Amino acid sequence: MGRAAAGVVSSILLASLSIIFPSQASGQLRVSGQTGPDNMGRIVARLVDAQSGTPVTQALLTLRNLDRRALSDSTGTATFMDLAPGAHELVVRHIGYGEQTLTVDVESMVTVIIGVELTPEAVAVAPLNVLIESRPRFLEDKGFYARRAHG
Repeated sequence: MGRAAAGVVSSILLASLSIIFPSQASGQLRVSGQTGPDNMGRIVARLVDAQSGTPVTQALLTLRNLDRRALSDSTGTATFMDLAPGAHELVVRHIGYGEQTLTVDVESMVTVIIGVELTPEAVAVAPLNVLIESRPRFLEDKGFYARRAHG
């Protein structure tokens, strides 16, 4: 089988795995087969909300040791291709969720499929103080503030 045909079969296999394992949200699944140039590996991450199970879109995924980044798509999926075999540190960030760091072991000619559950987390913001230094002259002249003070 040629490289192009192997790539098509690999893509079909990945698509069918997402149908077979649609709710797999944690752990790793390894799929053997040719994945790219020089028999490099790849990581496919599927992000879901831990409470609702819905895909988390627009999350930033970073392979810290390679300084490579990807955003999760509308299905909550992000892919890193052409990765050298070895341990890779994957950091997942999204506003409104806690940050997660995972170590992913990539093997030659293997696609590692990872399910990541993100736990919603409140975002702390500084208080907003509003100070009004003057009153509109028009409202003062019409007696608005005097009437307001008396109820």
